Amino acid sequence: MKNIPHCLRQKKSIVCAALMMILLLLPAPAQADPPAVDEQEAQSLHALSLPVYIWKDASRTPDAIVLAFHGGCLHARSYSPLAERIVPNNFMLVATDMRGFGKWYHEGFGTRRDRTFRYKQSVRDAHAVLESIRSKYPATPIFLLGESLGASMAMQIAAAYPQEIDGAIIVSGYARPKLFLHPHMLVHFLQICINPLRRIDISPYLKVRLAENIEWAIEEIQDPLTRNKQSLTELAKDIMFNEAGKRDALKISDHTPVLVIHGTKDKLCDPKAMIRLFKRIHSHDKQFVLLVNRGHLLVETPHLNPVALQIMLDWIKFHSQREAALSVENARTKSAGTASEL
Repeated sequence: MKNIPHCLRQKKSIVCAALMMILLLLPAPAQADPPAVDEQEAQSLHALSLPVYIWKDASRTPDAIVLAFHGGCLHARSYSPLAERIVPNNFMLVATDMRGFGKWYHEGFGTRRDRTFRYKQSVRDAHAVLESIRSKYPATPIFLLGESLGASMAMQIAAAYPQEIDGAIIVSGYARPKLFLHPHMLVHFLQICINPLRRIDISPYLKVRLAENIEWAIEEIQDPLTRNKQSLTELAKDIMFNEAGKRDALKISDHTPVLVIHGTKDKLCDPKAMIRLFKRIHSHDKQFVLLVNRGHLLVETPHLNPVALQIMLDWIKFHSQREAALSVENARTKSAGTASEL
């Protein structure tokens, strides 16, 4: 450097500074937008007259499809954060509002009767969506996913239509409720005594029991599409539907893969009871994952549990690849059989 003339050193400094300025002024690399609802795909299912949401990469055929059922008080779009995480793995996520929730309740979708809970019809709706997906993607593995109340739906569908699915993921499922006392119970008891048809606000209970973090629970409660007010009749329907899911869990086929995920600090659904129910499920391919110090809401939240997410991704990938390998093997066997006949 000592032999370089001062003027050249000065010019070199000016050039370096200019290059730095150019780099700073260049626009930052564009970030990929999160996967959005594919409205065209959703419209094809709207022929069923159901509020259906679909998240997928429109440029390619999905490697696997997840048909998701939302929890009690929640709605189909509660799965939007999860969709943003799984679509980059070339998975497609489909979710629909159960009757009495989401668009049915808040936007007057359907008839006035659909603003209350109609679980038997919701099971038929779920099957109609499943059939529509299967007809459009006959060779793509389809996995059910349900959290909380949605887990009861997933267990019922899995038991009723084993030939149409490739596995079921049960998150924070119901086997027995966690009993508790709360100061608001006395107030609500008096309100129901005065007016048995009155819808009571269950937000105070959800606030302290929905998630391990109270701020996360409040976020969910404040979502304008949640259903936090329910009558005594509606609450009874919730319990009956959950009990039906519990019974149907024992009817799941031996050949249906089942993944169960539950938090040790779930304050709504007893994890110990879920472990006992899991042991009675007949599937030869079943896995139970107990998450230490985790609460009830694990996947229908912007605060996705990372462990639960990774376990689901790995499980879906493994079973999707296995299904693909079996399909190839079956095709090869069928072809060999045809050749032998010739």
